[in-house]
Amino acid sequence: FRCLSSDALRELQAYVSVVCYPAHAMLFEEQREASRILILVEGCAKISVNSSDGKRLILWIARPVELLGLTSVLRGSCHEVTAETVHPCRIASIRREEFLDFLVRYPDVYQGVARELGVEMSRACEQMRIMGLSSSASIKLAWLLLEWSADGGRTTRRGTSVSVPLTHEEMGECIG
Repeated sequence: FRCLSSDALRELQAYVSVVCYPAHAMLFEEQREASRILILVEGCAKISVNSSDGKRLILWIARPVELLGLTSVLRGSCHEVTAETVHPCRIASIRREEFLDFLVRYPDVYQGVARELGVEMSRACEQMRIMGLSSSASIKLAWLLLEWSADGGRTTRRGTSVSVPLTHEEMGECIG
């Protein structure tokens, strides 16, 4: 939304409501109606899918400025994933109807939406490549740590320091 005109940005901001959520709050769940697009302002959220027998696979950790629920909101379908806060978060939300109406009035926004959908597709392909084609849990864990270090690693004299936002169990859910 950075490329919006000041008028468009003001209008979009009028639709936005910002809410603070505690850690472990459910933002949305699979198979529930997608009624809002969410923008992670502060904090992080785990995005996961669940199997019918209770297994969970964490697909990625969403970071600030990521859009959540975009695909489902655009399609007018139920969410295909679950989003849950890891830490306390600030979340901006826009009702589906208002977002779709905004897109009609400001077609320039479609370019940003298309870019975001491309990022989601690339992330899904990378996830499938790692999860489906990696031969061992060690390789999957190494990939996860490298991803975290690239996203939020801090260089120190001894290497890269990574803040791990998940429990051991949740890390296991990331690597299947």
